[in-house]
Amino acid sequence: MPETDLSTVVILLSACLGVLFLILMVAVGYSSRLGRIERLLAQKPEAGGGESVPETREAVDARPGGPFDTFLAEDGARKLLTKKEQAAAYRKWRQERGMNWSNS
Repeated sequence: MPETDLSTVVILLSACLGVLFLILMVAVGYSSRLGRIERLLAQKPEAGGGESVPETREAVDARPGGPFDTFLAEDGARKLLTKKEQAAAYRKWRQERGMNWSNS
């Protein structure tokens, strides 16, 4: 009977060591990922640096002579609307002209 108790203890200790090893490996993995993210953030160029920032779709539409300027030029009263009202009218205007991704 003592042999079975001893083998049970050995099995349980082995299982515990295996689980601890897996936890250690996961912690090391997270640590390396975090280190990589920190290095990438440290290398990020400051604003106003030599590299250009990719433009967003809104920034492209807001260029002088873009669709938004065309929208405002069609009706001078649109310039007097609040930004929220202008945005809503602009969305409707784009929808009417089929300029949106979904024309539903």
